[in-house]
Amino acid sequence: MPRVVGAERPGGVEGVLHGLEPLVTIDGLERLALVGEREEPGQGEGDSHRGGHGWTDLRKSIYASVNTYYYTLALAMGIDKVDAYMARYGFGKPTGIDLSGEIGGILPSPEWKARNAPKQGRWYPGDTVISAIGQGFWKVTPLQLAQATAALADDGWLHRPHLVAARRHGFGEAWIEEPQPAPRRISDDEAHLQAVREGMIGTVHGAGTATNIRYGLTYLIAGKTGTAQVVSRRGSAALDPRKLPMNLRHRGLFIAYAPADKPTIAIAVAIEGGGYGADSAAPIARKVFDAWLLGKMPETDAHGNQTVHFENVSGAVDGATTASPGAAP
Repeated sequence: MPRVVGAERPGGVEGVLHGLEPLVTIDGLERLALVGEREEPGQGEGDSHRGGHGWTDLRKSIYASVNTYYYTLALAMGIDKVDAYMARYGFGKPTGIDLSGEIGGILPSPEWKARNAPKQGRWYPGDTVISAIGQGFWKVTPLQLAQATAALADDGWLHRPHLVAARRHGFGEAWIEEPQPAPRRISDDEAHLQAVREGMIGTVHGAGTATNIRYGLTYLIAGKTGTAQVVSRRGSAALDPRKLPMNLRHRGLFIAYAPADKPTIAIAVAIEGGGYGADSAAPIARKVFDAWLLGKMPETDAHGNQTVHFENVSGAVDGATTASPGAAP
């Protein structure tokens, strides 16, 4: 449980949440011709496609994970407006779940940097750029990611997550339903929500970054991959997480809900040392969805451990093993 309510960098999945409101606030950014890298004061940031992604609209920015779309968008919006929208999705404060030890994470701002990182200077445009993809000072919990994902699935309603459904004050006493606060809206325009959802569906079922998990699917998944870097790159050289020591590898992230046309489950998967989210986190989410929706449990080996096989972007077959309840590690 501490990992569920502890902090991670969102590393790319935040792009889904940034994609929600810009249709209202920024004219002309629905379709952009993007290059692979840009330089801003304080930071130099690139994209996964060194030559750029070409013409990109909101939906493509989500399913193809186009960082440069959000660099441009965040600079046009400004950090204050970005933070205002992120706060609506529940970031920067605890969700209020009935578990002890939950933290609120960090919703970075010029004020936060001045208080907590004064030696790094003022707030630069480059700070805004990297905040746009969930890097830099950002910290979120997997639970916050799951809560925001569930809001996208539930027509824009943000609910407080909880475990306790009812309580009673003594044996034999009547159960009393545990009251929950009213949900909050994260967007007032259904068309904007739908555009984001269509982009997330494209992640798995279109030309997106998690098409490796769609084989044999009988239901729709809406998702977004993410990769949270543990160490910074040097200069313009890209980092291959597979070549780094395990403790320095990127964290693989994946948020999703299913079935995309009638959601009943939302999930956030964070894999320490997992590298790319499509490689590590997305296949695990697929297994969870199969179990929840179809009653299909993951395969187990001779020791009772559950094994997840998947094909990574290089074509090599990898696997992840998790111990079943009661099984030896």
